[in-house]
Amino acid sequence: MAYKLTLSTLVAGLEPENIKRLATFKYFSTLSTPVTELVMRTALEAGQFQNYTDAGWLATMTDLAATPFEESALTAGEYSIINTIREVVSPDPSNDCCGIVAPTDGNTSITAIERVGSATFEHAIDFFMDSDTDCNVKSVLITLTAGGGAPPLTSANPFRVLFDKCTGTSRVFKYLWTTYAIDPTAGEYTVTMDFRDADDTSIDIIVSGTKLIMP
Repeated sequence: MAYKLTLSTLVAGLEPENIKRLATFKYFSTLSTPVTELVMRTALEAGQFQNYTDAGWLATMTDLAATPFEESALTAGEYSIINTIREVVSPDPSNDCCGIVAPTDGNTSITAIERVGSATFEHAIDFFMDSDTDCNVKSVLITLTAGGGAPPLTSANPFRVLFDKCTGTSRVFKYLWTTYAIDPTAGEYTVTMDFRDADDTSIDIIVSGTKLIMP
């Protein structure tokens, strides 16, 4: 596992700007953990005649944050460095609707929304957490286990729901799309929730006592 660019970016091999970005990321990976923004900036400024201006530092972080990585190939440490840079450039909007309460079966919920006319019976998954739940939760790995004759998923399972928006009472996460071999309407699914932090480390795993009933 390593820093790896998405295939769609490789028009004519590795281009110079991406080579320089990759070198910077690989250097960051040699630093002592945790690799915070301050650690990165201090390391790059070390031994230079002048330090970054704040505007210059933000421009550097913005350029690095735009690097198109194949995220499935990243190690946990690499994922942490990338998330730290992304946080510098664009503070996590999910922090506007979260708190310190641990996620439970009672303060979370899940719904499925059918994509009308889909040949693979696609459903969008919306996952809700109360607006006072733990800010450390940045994504949730969801596993849907079919029961009672419901068709299993033909798409990835587990799958990761990512932050979508804040509402008045909830932090909303979304996944597009789950697929099924046959129509799952009225099918029952046991929901297993694996709450993940910014480093993709598991915070807690909960099996919901409420089945997801497909619309």
